[in-house]
Amino acid sequence: MSYAEVKEGVVTNIIVCDDAFAAAHGFLGPVPEGIKIGDFHNDGEWSQRETPVIVPDSIDMRRARLALRAAGHLAAVNAAIEAMEGYAGEDARIEWEYATAIKRDHPVVAAMQTVLGLTDEDLDNLFIAAATLA
Repeated sequence: MSYAEVKEGVVTNIIVCDDAFAAAHGFLGPVPEGIKIGDFHNDGEWSQRETPVIVPDSIDMRRARLALRAAGHLAAVNAAIEAMEGYAGEDARIEWEYATAIKRDHPVVAAMQTVLGLTDEDLDNLFIAAATLA
């Protein structure tokens, strides 16, 4: 079943989990079909955003890591980057450790999308969720 993390009435993350996990971590749900990150939950009611949510072209690395952690992907990304070989691996580690921001179309992002088995929509939702973090 899908549950949502909601901050100040805005859906910031959607996960699939059981009732106990959702309750223990403050996720609300079940999330109705069609509700996406950026939509609203107020007074027990779900509603969709009237204007489309724009996927950021880039996000800062702090928010990227926080969004990956919230989605349960940070450990897998760290391990995948560490395991990359050759110049591509060295470049990925430099980017991951020293870049201040990461672009949605960056090769490291594409590689991690494949490693994590994320769809384009999943990846867009991670960027959107990251952009909402303080």
